[in-house]
Parts: sequence; structure tokens; C-alpha cells
Amino acid sequence: DTAATVLAAPPPAGRRHLLVMFTDGADSTSITTPRELIALAQRMNTTVSAVVPSAYVFAPFARTQLPAQGPGQAALNALAVETGGSL
Repeated sequence: DTAATVLAAPPPAGRRHLLVMFTDGADSTSITTPRELIALAQRMNTTVSAVVPSAYVFAPFARTQLPAQGPGQAALNALAVETGGSL
């Protein structure tokens, strides 16, 4: 929901937003759906990119192993693709 809060703020006149998210790709508490987040980003003319560590890099510091491709990363990829960003 932090991303939705950031996206809800309008950019200065004549400017676009660029949102770069650093995340593990796991979402356990959001009430905003991925589809709603994509719609909000498109409405606010925001490009969204996400940085997600690979399972190999992340695993030594994690309490649980995260899958290399899971629903969270699929949602992040859709958000990036739909807004012209990258994952």
C-alpha cells in the first residue's frame, strides 16, 4: 500500500513520476490489488520499475526461502510492463 500512497500524489505540473521499488517480491499485508495499483500508476502517468533480489542473493539473509518466480514477482512484472518500467 506504500506504492499506492506514493502514486496518489500528483507530480509537479509538466513532470512525470518515476517510482523505483526495492522489494523482496513478497506482499503479505496490502489491501490494494495489483490491478488497482496498475490502474493508479497509469492514471497518474507514472513509470514503475522494481528491483527484486534473486533467490540466490536473498536466501542467505532470509528466514524463509522465497521462490525465484512467485505471485508477487508476477504482479511486479505486470506493473512494470504496463507502465513502461522494468523488473
